[in-house]
Amino acid sequence: MDQWVRKGAPAEKLLVGMPAFGNSYTLRLSRSGDPAAPIYGGGSPGRYSNLPGFLAYQEICPFWQHANIYFDDDQVIVYAVKGDQWVGYDDRNSFMKKSLSCLRGARCEGRTAIIPSTNKARWLQSNNFGGATLWALNFDDHSDTQCNQGSYPLTNTLKTILNINAAECPAKD
Repeated sequence: MDQWVRKGAPAEKLLVGMPAFGNSYTLRLSRSGDPAAPIYGGGSPGRYSNLPGFLAYQEICPFWQHANIYFDDDQVIVYAVKGDQWVGYDDRNSFMKKSLSCLRGARCEGRTAIIPSTNKARWLQSNNFGGATLWALNFDDHSDTQCNQGSYPLTNTLKTILNINAAECPAKD
């Protein structure tokens, strides 16, 4: 984000993107929890997205059943392994823990700086960014039929992080 601003983009027109999808792979060695495990290629297509190597969040939730789930503290990301399928993704917990970027002036050494979730909104606001966006809304569990976390679990977590109340967002004329 800082690079875009340094190159002249108005900060108030920039949105920080948060994913509602995961990347999946077919492992050469089944059940390997190592993120660097050798792969054959993209993972099995999802029920709705039907794309190898890509799963919408609502497709990831059913994957959890009988999967080994891991949390990578360095990358602040969740990944799950079931058989020869591996998927890396963000969930409600990683949204709350993940920094949206390195704090201005912080040395990140190639890693994302972790800041408390309450600082995410302050970071966006103090840097005058336009806000955050979820990519893409239809990938979230809109009907609460897959994740059992309520309707739109990632969307609502993002709203909580940014302290957004829909009633406080007036429509523009």
